[in-house]
This record gives sequence, structure tokens and C-alpha cells, in this order.
Amino acid sequence: MKKIITLSILLTVLYSCQSKKVVFEENQQLSPGLEWLTKDIKTFKFDLKDTKATYKSTLLFRFTEGFQYKSFKVKVIEISPSNEEKSTIVNLKIINDNGEYIGEPALEIWDSKHVINDNLMYKEDGLYTYRIESLFPSKSLASAMEIGLRIEKK
Repeated sequence: MKKIITLSILLTVLYSCQSKKVVFEENQQLSPGLEWLTKDIKTFKFDLKDTKATYKSTLLFRFTEGFQYKSFKVKVIEISPSNEEKSTIVNLKIINDNGEYIGEPALEIWDSKHVINDNLMYKEDGLYTYRIESLFPSKSLASAMEIGLRIEKK
């Protein structure tokens, strides 16, 4: 467990070295018990300054070896500065048809990326809020470590 936490911190530091196109990136730890409780809705906020650009939004999911599900769904709710809400369901495919994990491995930890919107245009400047919730049918999703959000200019 200590090895997993140390490696998680190291990966987070490496993730911090991001390109200049990334305007927002944040990862939030899920339960210390390596699970995502269905009631645990994660909130991300960032200040958008350029409405003329086109963006790509991506979910980042970190999990450990032993994750058992080929995919699961999450709901992503975008709330604009004027409180307009837009909801999207994203299917996070974790295991391919050959039974192999999809993503970047680092020992027993995997990082996967899942595009929410590849051609995103924002209508207004200001503070945007994203809420991300697991739609997994049971109370928790085992072997889940972190969920994150990345917004980058195209």
C-alpha cells in the first residue's frame, strides 16, 4: 500500500509537467481504500479566459492492477458562469477485447485518458464548474485511485 501511495505521488508530480496547451488539469484522490464510492461526486473549477479558442476536454482515471471491469460510465456535468448546466455520459473503457488494460502503466498503477469532447467551444468567460460522478451500479468501484479533468486548447 505504501508503495502504491508513493508511486501515485510521483506520477502526480510528473503529470504536473504539462504542455502550454493545457489550460486546466487536476486529479482528485478517491477513497483511501482504493475505491470510488458512488456517493462521492468530485468537483473541479477553473477560470476560462479565451472563448475564441477550441478546446478538448478529457477525463483522467487512475486505477490499480486488479481492476475487474471492462468499462463503466460516469456523468460529467458542466456548469457555466451563468449557471447553465450541460450533462454528458462518458463510457470509460478500461480493458480491451483481448483482456488487456488500456492506458499507461507504472508498476501496478494505470493511467487512462477518456475524451469527453474533442471540439469544445465555450460561450462565456468566467468560472466553470465540472461535477463528475460514477454511474457504477453498486455502492463502490474497487481498485480506483483518482479521477481527473484536463482542458486543453487545440
